[in-house]
Amino acid sequence: MNKYYMSIVVVILIGMAVEAGIYYYMPKQNSSVSPPITIAVGDNVSVNYVGYLPNGQVFDTSLYSVAINNQSYPKAVSFSFRGVNQYTPLKVHVGSSGGNNVYIITVTGFWENLLGMTVNQSKVFVVPPSLGYGKMNPNLIRTYPIISNLSAMATYNTSFYSKLYPTQPPNIGAVFKDPYWGWNDTIMNVNSSYVSVMFTPYIGEIINPYHAWNMEVIGITSNSSGTTIMLKNLLSPSMIGNVMGKDFSGNSFILYGINYSNSTYTVNYNKQVVGVDLTFDVTVVSIQSNTNQTASS
Repeated sequence: MNKYYMSIVVVILIGMAVEAGIYYYMPKQNSSVSPPITIAVGDNVSVNYVGYLPNGQVFDTSLYSVAINNQSYPKAVSFSFRGVNQYTPLKVHVGSSGGNNVYIITVTGFWENLLGMTVNQSKVFVVPPSLGYGKMNPNLIRTYPIISNLSAMATYNTSFYSKLYPTQPPNIGAVFKDPYWGWNDTIMNVNSSYVSVMFTPYIGEIINPYHAWNMEVIGITSNSSGTTIMLKNLLSPSMIGNVMGKDFSGNSFILYGINYSNSTYTVNYNKQVVGVDLTFDVTVVSIQSNTNQTASS
């Protein structure tokens, strides 16, 4: 065999040896790389999230960019803007117990869907009422007539009067603007136990007592039994699920339905996240494993 062919054989053998070395070397190197930390029960994790109602409206988020973007992320009527510096990753304790003042316990369907996730991983999942905020309480769903009658005379015990009208001394003949109804009131009678107030609206007056939708005074009638004010709730279908108000006791409700055939409307005092499927878009920011391992982005 001449020198030319000998050189070729040597080059081939060297190449085969290098490839073999790489083949046996690489698995050894890979075997030393630790697998990523995955979320397990007992871990403390930080996540960013966006929560959606079934209609696609955002009811809560940890992201400031989402909170201020109403065009791309239309908000539920119950959404509450927390402030510029109040949007940070949510700190979650993974499990049904063992949380603290820093890492909170969430509804079951939320933390269960975090199991097995790794840092920077994103996931979209749905939480049903049974694993979320539970079923609606039917006693908190109430129906009222669209047109209702209200006595023009109201009598309150002195303690309750002071709560309703804290800035108005109970002086007979005093005329003041009612902070709830918006019309003028006149104090008609005062004694040590009770205060009587006469409501004095005018026909056609528009009021907004619940800070939700307008009402119109459509009639005022008087007879031997007293004076009655007729009120009409000015409602439209587009308001359903999109209008929130507060009653005179400070309890929040949402317009839940309108039945024009029965001339009634329905309000729901349940929180908007109760009784519905909730969709979450979650990204893991960091993991503090219960084995003292820590991973973060």
